[in-house]
Amino acid sequence: MRYWRTVATALAMALCLGGCSAVYVANQVAARAGSDIDASDRAAIEAGNLATVRDRYESQSPASLSVGQLALLCDIYLKYQELGLAGDCLDRVADRVATAPGGRSGTIGRALPGKRALLALALGRPKVALALLGNDDGIGARYVRALADAQRGNNAEAAAIAGQLRHYDEPAPLYYAASLYAGIGDY
Repeated sequence: MRYWRTVATALAMALCLGGCSAVYVANQVAARAGSDIDASDRAAIEAGNLATVRDRYESQSPASLSVGQLALLCDIYLKYQELGLAGDCLDRVADRVATAPGGRSGTIGRALPGKRALLALALGRPKVALALLGNDDGIGARYVRALADAQRGNNAEAAAIAGQLRHYDEPAPLYYAASLYAGIGDY
């Protein structure tokens, strides 16, 4: 019972990243998406209408989407917990990034392990998530690491990371800290 409660808590925290604050996440996604996202898609994202963007991108062949559009589609799949589609999409992004000059060192390439780690967490595989993060010590990686700790029942480690994140002066780490505290029941 405790295991499933921990899994449910971690999934709820991951869903909070995607579901409870759609506008915040949408703005973050739009900011990261790059210049190849057209104005109507940006407007839909900023309004929280991610399904509109998803439907439009799904109506096109994956090969016709830019790597930025494909990465955005993967983010939307992760947000909606469409895990099989997210995994397939991330594989397509990895293939595209691997063949693009400087792709692995670009923003999308650097974000790929974190997205794969979130997918592993959603599938209940925190050890895999931690392995995917490697030595990354960025804010997002610390957040995912804390989610993995919470999923494994190590709330003290998750709280320690939340304590670090709450001291930043930027919205993302503060949001991560608040969602971690809520997820581990430390109000």
